[in-house]
Amino acid sequence: GSGGNDEANSGNGANSSGGGASSNGPATATATSRGLAAIPLLCAAACESRPGYIRRLGQTPSVDHGWWKRQEVLCAAPNSIMAIPESILLFIARLVEFISLAGQEEVLKRQRRQQQQRNQLAQRQNQTAVAASSASSASAGSNAAPADSKIKGPSLPIQILMLFPSPIIQAYLWPIHNCLLSLWMAIILVITLLSGAWRSLQTLIWGARRTGMALRTVWQSEIQGSTQAIHSLCQPYQAISCRLVGLVLLPISTIVGILHGILGGNDFYITLASMIFTLIMMATWWYWMICLPWLATCLLGTAFASGACFALIEFAGV
Repeated sequence: GSGGNDEANSGNGANSSGGGASSNGPATATATSRGLAAIPLLCAAACESRPGYIRRLGQTPSVDHGWWKRQEVLCAAPNSIMAIPESILLFIARLVEFISLAGQEEVLKRQRRQQQQRNQLAQRQNQTAVAASSASSASAGSNAAPADSKIKGPSLPIQILMLFPSPIIQAYLWPIHNCLLSLWMAIILVITLLSGAWRSLQTLIWGARRTGMALRTVWQSEIQGSTQAIHSLCQPYQAISCRLVGLVLLPISTIVGILHGILGGNDFYITLASMIFTLIMMATWWYWMICLPWLATCLLGTAFASGACFALIEFAGV
């Protein structure tokens, strides 16, 4: 299970070099292709089991070494408008990961401090037994007390998290983590489809020489590439959250498949198919801007509610 996340992380690291791509045609197409290339790796990460997820977090030394902490926007330049959906999702995911790891990290810090104090006390006692009197050892102990009192304790939210065992908190947040992975895939696919429609419209108006991107290239690399990724999400071996994402995007994938089957011939038919696809994307703006965010909110709400069941299962040791 954790191997899937490692693979997804390595894929994102390979794609991170193009995060600052310019807004011209080829560079943006490269960014969207990086997003599509990350879909199989994110699917593998979404299949991570609850014990594997808890085991992986237990091996994470600190919040700064978390998996979501190392992720970045895939489909657009970091400060562009198209990067806003991914940035919001990554912010929420990092917050969930912080809640999962903050209490555990503080417990580890406290254990290290206690071990360090025991080592210092044992060293002081050895030195006192060899070269110092009982009075000097007492003064050494009194000098050590203020040093311990200077240690700043954790904040109130982390103290509240420390009241519960870390595996229970992590089991509660495991379905939210998986749903965030699936929503990231949905954002990548929607952005790729929208950018494909936008570039097709630009090429139809200004021509391929000015935009630097041929219609056939846009159709094959972005539009058809997205539909193939959508069909892969609907396979039975995928996690249920991935299959739900594939289900809500299946209509546009079916439409593209019909257009390609009827008009997927020479350049003229590719041009006609690109025009029809662009008109369909413009006519269904309400589905992308209203329905999909509402469905994403319902998915996260379901994951938040079902987390209590997994927390009870972890508490019971099943």
